[in-house]
Amino acid sequence: MARKPPPLETRWKPGQSGNPKGKPKGALNIVSAIKREVLATDAEGRTAADIIGEKVVAKAKKGQMDAVHFVADRMDGPLKRVVALEGPTVDALAAQVVAILRAHVPDACPACKAPLDVKAKVIADLLRLAAAATAPAAGEAAGG
Repeated sequence: MARKPPPLETRWKPGQSGNPKGKPKGALNIVSAIKREVLATDAEGRTAADIIGEKVVAKAKKGQMDAVHFVADRMDGPLKRVVALEGPTVDALAAQVVAILRAHVPDACPACKAPLDVKAKVIADLLRLAAAATAPAAGEAAGG
């Protein structure tokens, strides 16, 4: 069954606000209220953020891994996952590519007239560049 509209005398008038008094001056939203509490100082001049930080670091020192990760993430940013791949070297990959080329392509490229061994060196160089471009920087693997 459909709902009936409210009576005409109780409906909103054009230009009438649904909240005529509005938000009271000085009223804080939840984020502002939390910031105010976290940044307020106690008698010793410490903020809640200082106290929370001390407790989290103390837990991290005791070996609680959640606290260790929390502190590490705040200090250096989240760790990037580094995956070490085991497999053939760049030279081995280049040799495989050359073997495939030898099986399917004439010894010299008709378009560029370059012998296949020159192409193998170019392929190896390209594979090295690709490996270097995708490898993590020296400091990244250790988290910073």
